[in-house]
Amino acid sequence: MIEDALISFLALVSILLVFYGPWQGVCADYARQVVFEKRDKLFDYAREGRIDFNSQEYKAIRSGLETSIRFAHDITFIRFIYLSMCLKEETQHVGKEPATKSTLLTIAYSIQEDPLRNDVVSLVHEAQRAIVFSMAARSLVFICLVPIVLICALFIWFLKRASNISNMIASIGEAIQKEAESVDCTVVA
Repeated sequence: MIEDALISFLALVSILLVFYGPWQGVCADYARQVVFEKRDKLFDYAREGRIDFNSQEYKAIRSGLETSIRFAHDITFIRFIYLSMCLKEETQHVGKEPATKSTLLTIAYSIQEDPLRNDVVSLVHEAQRAIVFSMAARSLVFICLVPIVLICALFIWFLKRASNISNMIASIGEAIQKEAESVDCTVVA
């Protein structure tokens, strides 16, 4: 009995050591690598002449991607929630939009040429997806919440489907009832 408890405790400690040790670095490195690749792709667009090196869009998106690279190791699920709440509270006190309104996507959507705009928007989406994945994968709270949220979502989905099934059964029952009432069934005694 004590041996089982000790083995369980050591397994838990080992998992936590790996999670808060090398796993954090792996996730941050993954996000950085993806964002580096997207920044390089943006550079390739400029080198090919699709976007001007001196344009405001190029400079702003490149700067934003570089900020994401530097910030990738800092952002966690808890820190994200905290920063979101602080930013929301700050805008409520000031009564206006935050000064950092121009996001990478807003800037990417402002590009005039359709094919380039679509490519840059896709590039920004992929970079942001990598940062979000890294943030989620490095958060024990998020990892623990995902199964609970999925179970709740499945339960809600089932309840919606169950009411649809119930409605379908009720309408079939009504159709059967109408059919039965339309047939002249006289019972001979």
